[in-house]
Amino acid sequence: MADTYAPSLLDKLLGDADEAQRGVLARYSVERIKASVARDIEHLLNTHASFTPEELAAYPHAARSLATLGLVDISSLSMASDRDRKTISDSIRHALMRQDARLREVEVAVREDRTATAKLSFSIRAKLMLHPHAEPVAFDAVLHPGSQRYEVGAA
Repeated sequence: MADTYAPSLLDKLLGDADEAQRGVLARYSVERIKASVARDIEHLLNTHASFTPEELAAYPHAARSLATLGLVDISSLSMASDRDRKTISDSIRHALMRQDARLREVEVAVREDRTATAKLSFSIRAKLMLHPHAEPVAFDAVLHPGSQRYEVGAA
């Protein structure tokens, strides 16, 4: 039998109604876990932090709280600027490393978009910690500048 893993707390709370009614102990495949992580990354990237950890440096517990969940505001940044695109990708990397304990060795890179659209594409690579294994994962993230919304999917 292929390796299966316990779902995250959020997945347990969202639950599959059929499994819950049958009293089945949920076990997820690696692919289902990756899809769940992609969903969680998308939600994280579309959440705007109230404060940066630097703003709360004098309050270490608050700096690690939900007050810093998500990304800082990027609306003033230019998608055409290499420096600003690096700022955005660094912000994504820091948010994932700080706020998703399942991911290690997170790397985020801007992907060149060969289409004429104004979107900004990123490649996210990391190690997904699945006890007792670490699974390499890759996700594609797209920032739509008009709405400032991210879409994330498994690569």
